[in-house]
Amino acid sequence: MKNIERDIINAEKLINNGNSYDNQDMFNSIYPFTNENIAACLKYFNLKDKECLTILGSSDQALDMYLSGAKKVDAFDVNPLTKYYFYLKKAALLSDLSRDEYLKFFCYDKYPSEGKTNESAFNEKTFNSIVTNLSGDSYKFWSSLFEKYSPLEIRRNFCLFTFDELSYKFLIKTVGYLDNQNYEKLKEIASSLEINFKNCDISELPSNLDRKYDFIYLSNVIQYIDNAYNNNPELSKLENKIEILKHYKELMRKLSHYLNSDGNLVCGYIYDVNEYARSEAIFNRKAREEVFGNSEFVNYHFEAISDIISKYKSDSKDTCLVYKK
Repeated sequence: MKNIERDIINAEKLINNGNSYDNQDMFNSIYPFTNENIAACLKYFNLKDKECLTILGSSDQALDMYLSGAKKVDAFDVNPLTKYYFYLKKAALLSDLSRDEYLKFFCYDKYPSEGKTNESAFNEKTFNSIVTNLSGDSYKFWSSLFEKYSPLEIRRNFCLFTFDELSYKFLIKTVGYLDNQNYEKLKEIASSLEINFKNCDISELPSNLDRKYDFIYLSNVIQYIDNAYNNNPELSKLENKIEILKHYKELMRKLSHYLNSDGNLVCGYIYDVNEYARSEAIFNRKAREEVFGNSEFVNYHFEAISDIISKYKSDSKDTCLVYKK
């Protein structure tokens, strides 16, 4: 069976049954947009004419990298369906859609305001206006779904797409290319937006790389690593957290071999870095400082997503943990 045929079958399973075609994998569904403050994060890095590698996810990280002047962006993801979504977003950027029309098509939840569902999401008229900008497997993937299902069956939450979506008014603050002027800038270079996609898990990434990059971005994977490494019942809670982070640090060491001189590896985007109630290893300050508290790693802080979406301001900060070559 060809990959495209497999991917269409799995997409249909998600649409019909929710995230159930592989119960062991929580990353089957597509993120509609990033839930990171990616605009603030990328301001710390000079990506002009740089070669980048990123988790694909919603595609927003890759698109913001191109907006920031990246020469080339490669991408990887354990979910093979994400590459079709990248090319759907590219097709929309190649069309005559305004920024607001683009958001009206892709947003579903909390649009145009909190508590609202966008009944125009993935509407057929707009899809028909952008589908001619698709080609190959991406054209086949989306055309086959729109022929079989209604727009809202495809776009609703908890099925092909996740429920995790910031509202319209926050997306335009946290995603760089969704600023009106930046959107127009990205449209100007939309025809050149391409990705070399690798369908693999982060643990398999080093063995799938054959070139070096100036910038590698691993999104918030660091918050999901606790289940990837066996917990040792003979260790204390703190010792266990330290061991988990040491395993991840070793993976970062392997990935660092694929960084060019003066390159940056964003090992993790960490939400609310001083959140003490969370159980994941990266939120244990003592473990984090024990493993990453040396001159190889730096932390860049910026306004937390939780503060952006809250009525009440705090001193919360999101952080990117960076290895500098």
